[in-house]
Amino acid sequence: FDLDGKRLPIKPLPHARNPEKFSMPTKQDPALAHLFSPTGFLDDTWWHRTYWIYGSRFLGGWAGYSQAGKVAPGGKIMVFDDDNVYSFGRKPRYYRWTTPIEHHLFRAAKNPSATKKPVDPKPAAKKPGTTRKRPTPLVHHDWAKDLSLFPRGMVLAGDTLFLAGPADLVNEDLAAKGLQNAQVQKQLEKQKQAYQGRSGGTLWAVSAIDGQKLSELRLDTIPVFDGMIAANGRLYIATQDGRVLCMSAAK
Repeated sequence: FDLDGKRLPIKPLPHARNPEKFSMPTKQDPALAHLFSPTGFLDDTWWHRTYWIYGSRFLGGWAGYSQAGKVAPGGKIMVFDDDNVYSFGRKPRYYRWTTPIEHHLFRAAKNPSATKKPVDPKPAAKKPGTTRKRPTPLVHHDWAKDLSLFPRGMVLAGDTLFLAGPADLVNEDLAAKGLQNAQVQKQLEKQKQAYQGRSGGTLWAVSAIDGQKLSELRLDTIPVFDGMIAANGRLYIATQDGRVLCMSAAK
């Protein structure tokens, strides 16, 4: 709704069955773009078919969830300023049918269609026997960084991003190749315990300019999902063990 109570239009996102009619730049309307989630902001399951998006439309369903994040910035949790979106989202190559998914922290423009994309001097050669043309994703990352934690809370304060959550202990690509391996199972169990907050967590401060880590603080707990805010020079974290932490700059 706009501020006068008028409901804004929501148009369906066509399915990409026919690559000749699949025109990615027309799929999102920058004038209607906003932060939203098809399952609501309280869904903390991080199911692979749902994620937050800064755009005007989301294509759902068994074959559609992999499309929306290609044409508008998307991720498990996001914040934004006047021009950019900062997100912990899946890496571009995982916007497809896949069992393992790896994520990263990135910055992208709110309006991807207005961003000049770098030109690949050596485009990938077409594989013999392939007929379907796969469109190039529109979302360009100004920077992207791998993290050693899952941000369950994220806040933008000026030029600083604050992230907090449990450790990311598993390379899913490698784990998927050896799920029956005893060591892999042991590592997955450790990841499960960490994800549930039983191993504590970490708070990071990251530069919103270039994604470099500025500082790190060990926590004995993790935030409830999206349970972190910043105000008046302080950081507030609602934790899974039922507390509220208030932090200020070290003196």
